[in-house]
Amino acid sequence: MKLLMSILVAASAFVASPAVADEWQGYTFHPTTGVPEFEFLNRIADEVKEKTDGALIIKNTPGGTLPIKGNDIAQAVADGILPFAAATSGTTGLIPVYGLTRLPMLFSNQEELQKVVDEVMYDTIAQAMDKQDIKLLGFWWYPAHSIWTKEPIEKMSDINGMKLRVTTKQQAQLIEQYGAIPVQIATAEVAPALQQGIVDGVLTSAAGSRLWIDMLKGNLQIEFNYGTSLIIANKQAFEGLPEDVQAALQTAATNGAKWVTETLAEEDKGLRQGYVDNGLVLVQPTAEELAEAKKRSKVVWEDNAKQIGKEDVLNQILDVIGQ
Repeated sequence: MKLLMSILVAASAFVASPAVADEWQGYTFHPTTGVPEFEFLNRIADEVKEKTDGALIIKNTPGGTLPIKGNDIAQAVADGILPFAAATSGTTGLIPVYGLTRLPMLFSNQEELQKVVDEVMYDTIAQAMDKQDIKLLGFWWYPAHSIWTKEPIEKMSDINGMKLRVTTKQQAQLIEQYGAIPVQIATAEVAPALQQGIVDGVLTSAAGSRLWIDMLKGNLQIEFNYGTSLIIANKQAFEGLPEDVQAALQTAATNGAKWVTETLAEEDKGLRQGYVDNGLVLVQPTAEELAEAKKRSKVVWEDNAKQIGKEDVLNQILDVIGQ
């Protein structure tokens, strides 16, 4: 009888106790709120909270609010310092194969990039991240990067001697061929760099440039590459979630990645026209300039693939896009 009473008491206590929710810190390289690059993380958090009845709460904060630099986010996730984050170009240091999605002049349009992500790169990057204790949850990107400068330029040769902020060594390798000086700094550090003359311009999209557009007067619209970015979680933290919560988080991340990619693409068109209306000098490259940049870029593709021992992956990419 005593044993039965003990079991009933224990059972009633378990039922009466509320479930303890997992609370995760979410973080991003982007330094401001109220923009798609931050809003999509909150959309993910809201969807997960709703679908799991509050079993997982994610509290997102923008870049610079934690003592973690944008380029170190993936490492912080791998080390378990952050359970959830949006990471971008700095991740190439930890996951070199990811850099192949950012090769200059490789993709002619977003459809080609999407096809390569679906057929080759998502699984390839996910496998590489798994070895670093990172779970890949989503893949998203900014529209094509081009050259934005404090003073207008007319052609590629004009960047000779200019200090340009790049996001990857692949961009750096191409602009160096034109005599430019690459400076690789995180998003949150660009504004003071422009103000202090540390850089003369940036490689980014129209959506990316809105943070600094008051300091930029020209745009040479040679489309270098897409700013591919990632939604990631610490592997152990993810695997510690109940399976239904894991599934909800994965679905929310997939939805969020699609939403932010499409939103940024649509926003990019309107932003660039708005900048022109406000005095930005927009210059289209000639067909000859584009052909020359593509030719120079192929050397960068081959060099990068060889350096990381992923010539086979580059060949798969080229096969998918018919090059």
